Amino acid sequence: MKSITVERVLKAYEAGVIRPGFKGWGNIEKNCGCAISALAIYEKNDWYNCISDVLENIDHHGTVEICEAVGVTWPYMLGFTDAFDGMKCGTSRQGPPHWDGKDESEYFQGYEDGVKVRAAVIAKYFPEHAKV
Repeated sequence: MKSITVERVLKAYEAGVIRPGFKGWGNIEKNCGCAISALAIYEKNDWYNCISDVLENIDHHGTVEICEAVGVTWPYMLGFTDAFDGMKCGTSRQGPPHWDGKDESEYFQGYEDGVKVRAAVIAKYFPEHAKV
């Protein structure tokens, strides 16, 4: 399993595949999306050419394929997206209370990485919202 790092995400956003966005997978009209959507477009552009491809795939197939595209597990993705969207750890509707140790540790690793990526994206693209 890969990790979603600050470097990977900033590289995808800097390439201009989509603009950074929070609270969901993306928005077609604003051409923005979360870090995982940006990575899916940037790193697997033969599968996902734009944000509408990401959203359509999630609508039809759920999130398993996008996890595969960016090289992470489903529990890791849930933790990462909770953190990237600014949620408290463990508050996802599919969160860790119902999981075994491996899935739980992957969720927490995803959450930890998501916190770092969120802070870096806010600092770079939304500095007026960065904590001092």
